Amino acid sequence: MKAPIRPVICHVLHTLEGGGTERFLVALLRAFDHNAFEHVVVTLRGPGVPAEQLPDEVACRPLMLTGASRTAWIRLGLLARSCGASIIHARNTGCWFDATMARLLSPRTRIVLGFHGMEASQHLRFSQKAKARLGLRLGAGFSSVSETGAAMLREQAGIPPHRVQWLPNGIEWKEFGDSAGLSRRATRELLGFTEGEFVVGMVSTLTPVKRHDLLIQAFASLARANDKMRLLIVGDGPLRAELQRLATTEGIVESVSFAGARQDVPALLAAMDLYVQCSDFEGMSNALLEAMAAGACIVATRVGDNAAILRDGVDGHLVAPSDARALSNAIAELMGNASMRRAYGRSARARVRAFSLQRAVQGYEDYYRLLLGIQRENQGDTLGISLARGEPPALQAVCESDDRQLVDVAAVGQSIE
Repeated sequence: MKAPIRPVICHVLHTLEGGGTERFLVALLRAFDHNAFEHVVVTLRGPGVPAEQLPDEVACRPLMLTGASRTAWIRLGLLARSCGASIIHARNTGCWFDATMARLLSPRTRIVLGFHGMEASQHLRFSQKAKARLGLRLGAGFSSVSETGAAMLREQAGIPPHRVQWLPNGIEWKEFGDSAGLSRRATRELLGFTEGEFVVGMVSTLTPVKRHDLLIQAFASLARANDKMRLLIVGDGPLRAELQRLATTEGIVESVSFAGARQDVPALLAAMDLYVQCSDFEGMSNALLEAMAAGACIVATRVGDNAAILRDGVDGHLVAPSDARALSNAIAELMGNASMRRAYGRSARARVRAFSLQRAVQGYEDYYRLLLGIQRENQGDTLGISLARGEPPALQAVCESDDRQLVDVAAVGQSIE
């Protein structure tokens, strides 16, 4: 007997190297029900080391592009057609154009344009709005990991509410629990930290929106007066050399460790005494969820969905963005109050259980079924998150109507890039 045909979900992103978005996708792919859907990962560039963590059931198809490419959408469309993709899910705005235009070569494939956050500001750029509206004309659905991002799509790009689906992040919080804590001493020794030193840390790609410069400045004002403080920056990115120069300029280069991209994030979180996230903008931060699961004491900026995740004065401290003095004061307060750090860590760890990976998996799979008109078994089960407001027949009618516009908008799509 032949195995039943499974819908193919094609996940598109630049590479699996990176921060929380990429780690979250890998975790999803390991947890999905592979009897229900077949999953394929397409990276526009090389896949990166995290591809080794993908389960055997998931194929990774790197396009190995270098620089800007005007033919990426053609290669993606041909690949989607060859593997019989039912859905192309573009995982960041940089892939939206290629995913949308791929429908010219694979017109039966549904498109989902995923929004995970911004790299520069809280406002969509003109090109991002244009790509969103092109996707809207071609029947794309839109997903956002945060309520903040969903509101941006509705209010700034003009996407109708029934076409925007909130799919909150989730983590396997048990991986960041006591077992990770057992490695604290060993990890600190490997990093060159002693138990008597106070380690402030952050896990993120080194990009402008994450504001590592603010953290270095806030840390420097304290570290110059306390030689027992250490700063651990985990992640890599285009700003690494610039941030290293800033640490030198601030006179604290000996107190700052740049660990680069790492796969042992739970152990690194356990090695920290205080976790900081000082971004200018966030959607729903996986890095913040991971720090909470590790039981870390946290200082975060009041941006995006941070305040909905981390309760100020209960699970940690929230401070205004772009305020080095407020950040420095919060670090100093918590450094001098071990009992408060422990209380915040316990509360954060208990709260993060509401953001489980299984809940996120169920949300994604139900959304894919909704787009494809597939009835899920056990309809009485609680989904844990709200499904798209539009009814499946209505959504299907919109998509079929938009299919007829494919050729009409091709030239418009080309002009966006």
